[in-house]
Formats: sequence, C-alpha cells, structure tokens
Amino acid sequence: MSNLIIAHTDADGILAARIIYLLLDKNADIHFIEWGNFGITSDAEQVIREKTPKTLFILDLGTNKTDVERVLKLKDEVSIDEVYWIDHHPPEVEPREYQRVDFKIINNPETCTAGLVYKFAQAFYGNDLNEWIERWTIIGIYGDKAEQGRLSQEILANLSNKHPYLLATRLFEKSKYVQAQLYAVYFNAPRRVAYHYGAYLSFKACEEIESFGSLTLLDSDDLLLLAQYPSVLALKYLVNEYRRVRDEVLKNVQRILDLGYILLVQISSKFDLGGIVASYIANKYRKPCIVVNYGVPLPIAKVNCRGVEGLANNIDLGQLMKILGIGGGHPLASAGAIPKNKTLEEFAREVIEALRQYFEEKRE
Repeated sequence: MSNLIIAHTDADGILAARIIYLLLDKNADIHFIEWGNFGITSDAEQVIREKTPKTLFILDLGTNKTDVERVLKLKDEVSIDEVYWIDHHPPEVEPREYQRVDFKIINNPETCTAGLVYKFAQAFYGNDLNEWIERWTIIGIYGDKAEQGRLSQEILANLSNKHPYLLATRLFEKSKYVQAQLYAVYFNAPRRVAYHYGAYLSFKACEEIESFGSLTLLDSDDLLLLAQYPSVLALKYLVNEYRRVRDEVLKNVQRILDLGYILLVQISSKFDLGGIVASYIANKYRKPCIVVNYGVPLPIAKVNCRGVEGLANNIDLGQLMKILGIGGGHPLASAGAIPKNKTLEEFAREVIEALRQYFEEKRE
C-alpha cells in the first residue's frame, strides 16, 4: 500500500482512521498502537519501516517532540513523500517550527481528531463528502466528549440537517443521551476488554455497518441478521461484557490514597477500566483522580487520570503525566503506565514530587 494510517485505539482515533481510509478509497494499511502505549511506539516505528509508505497519517497520538523528530528522521530514511500529523491534544511542540511542504502538523483543541480529519476532507472535497465520513465524524466527536468545542459545534451545526437522527436525544437506562453518544460506546468499549485488538475489531465493524447501509445494525438483536456481520456481533458482545464487568470493578476498588490535590486509587482488573473508575471517583469526591490498575495481563500497571469538569483547582493531568514521564493526554484526561513491580506507595511519592514541580512551573 502507498498509504499508512497509524492511530489511537479510542473511538476518536478509530473513527478518524476510518474517515481517512474512506477518503483514500480504502487504499491504506491501518495500524493501531499497541495497548498500554501512547505516541509513536517502537512497534509503530517498525511498521513504518516495513510498509515504507509514500503518505503517512498519524492520528490522535499527541505531538511529543521525541516522536515528531523520530518520524522526521524516518521520513528521510524510508523515503516517505508526505506526513500528515493530525491531533487535538494541546501541542507539545510548536507546530509552525516543524511545518514543511511535505510534513504537516494539523492541531486544534476546539474539536477532536475525527473533527479535524473531517475538516481535512472538506478542504479537498468541500461539502460533497461520503455520508459515512459525516456519520463517523459525529460519532467520533461524541465519543471523545468534544461536542462543546467551538469547532465541534460548527461541524455539528453543518451536519445537523443531514443526520438529525444521530443528533436526536434518546432515553436510555432512565437517562437522556444523544444517539451518537450511544453508538460511540461501541467504538470506545472494545479496547477496554480487548486492548488494541478491540480497535481493529471496531474498524472491521465499520466496514460491515457501511455495507449494511445503516447504523441501526448496532441496535439489532436479530441473531440471524447479525450472523451475517460477525465483527458487529463480536463488537456487541464486547460491549455487553464491558458493561457487566464495569460495575463489578467499581464496587471493588482496593485502595484510595488522598494526596491532597489529587486522589490515588488502586484497582486490579484484567480489563482496562481505570479511566471509568477514575471518572467515577473524581466526580464523586470532586477531586482529580489517578487510578493504577495492577491487574492487566502485561508487565506494566496501567495508569489513568481524570479531572472534574468546571473545578476551580483542577490540575492539568496531561502536563502532570509529562512531568512523571509515563504518558500524556488532555488537561482533564490522560493515561500511561508504570512497572508492575512499583508499589502504590512508591508511585505516590513520585506523584507528590511531580505535583511539587508542577506548581513550581505554574508559579514561574
């Protein structure tokens, strides 16, 4: 293939990859980063070397300076013609310093990566886009909880007349949700129970949903129908499994340490549910939260951080993870990993030191 797409494993990354894939008339290889990592991993670098693409798309993976400079070096080594680095996280490099005719960083925190690739598609084709590009954009925006961003609102307003069903509200489990939010779960949940393999499954399910012609395939419980769409059937199974274990994990939080400005929580689950637990505890106690999951079947413990929307004394969790040197993300949501043999107390001391450094930098 002359095109390669490397993307994050959440709904935003998966659906951004799908949009680019459709824009390229399905003429692209896809690589979702290995579970537990963020950015351009050594495995992702190896994929680039093996595929030797002419055009490389990097989606929803941050803009770590080391990663950017690594890809610039790779570009020359394997003769990549063009690189498009599209991301919505607060940039860790100054994009203008790296912009070239053949190397573009497209960044805007006012939407998600799915929203940015939609605008990228518009730049080439205007409003005459494949309707699936539009549908995946809407679900990607809600999947990343980016619907309040200025650019997201502009995109949703542009698509509201064409896809009113996706933007309609629906009563679900006694709560009102936008329909796109409900569909977004099908692309966010699989990675929680199947890691990056879940991202590949979600991507394959997109193909089946498009061939069926409607997202209502996700609402169907007709096994005879679903048997014809095995990826969607597996997707629905993983979402049900996720819902089953989620409540069990929330009931069995092992430890909570109050570090003053932030809560540090320990869980043990083979599933990647730290983000769910962190969101629940952060909102329950109105304090930013870090969850360490020691149960994942890897030599690491997964770390997830969540803040509280609108809280006056929120900590920039993406910056905190950067200081800790273990991951990255948003001010209100970030992720990374620590060695599994590091105790919660040892990590707590590192977090306290990172907080001290964080507040010193803020004062400066």
